[in-house]
Amino acid sequence: MNFRKFRGRKRPNRENWFGFNYAQSKGTVAAFNEFLTEEEFHRIVELGTGKGELSIVFALYTIIRGGTFYTFDCKQARIAKEVLPRLGVSYKILDIFNSEKEISRLISDRGRVLLLCDNGNKPREFNTFAKYLKLGDVIMSHDYVPSPKFPGNGEICNADVEESMAKYHLEFSHQSLFNPLSWLCVRKCL
Repeated sequence: MNFRKFRGRKRPNRENWFGFNYAQSKGTVAAFNEFLTEEEFHRIVELGTGKGELSIVFALYTIIRGGTFYTFDCKQARIAKEVLPRLGVSYKILDIFNSEKEISRLISDRGRVLLLCDNGNKPREFNTFAKYLKLGDVIMSHDYVPSPKFPGNGEICNADVEESMAKYHLEFSHQSLFNPLSWLCVRKCL
């Protein structure tokens, strides 16, 4: 397979590994490497595959450390379609809200889960699926800013998730690592 067809032009302040432009801030892959080296997850569930670049990182983690990786999106991207199945990833195109039962089983089954919300409606994703988390599970959301007044193009802020955080006993985690990269990171504590 010729992977050159997937390469794009380099963008400043964007992650670029092996010629692939990630829709992530510089340092995101290194931050996830640090986090995933420190934490142990049985399953990673990603809501919002995008082109699949970050999905490849999560797939490699589950191959190296053991575990399974599932990723869902509402539309198919070429890199994801061609690369993820080769890595043994369960990649499905579907409406995540119409598939809540299937996704909730992946979250609530035995074993520690990392849930990533990076689809089209991050507050709804977080608030819909947070209720299925177990003790020690982690939920993260991309394009995060602490408050709507914070500079940047945030799609989710503390006010969007504060009710779910209180109701489901969630606490901020790894803020110094992920906040500068626009990722919200929260752990289920009770």
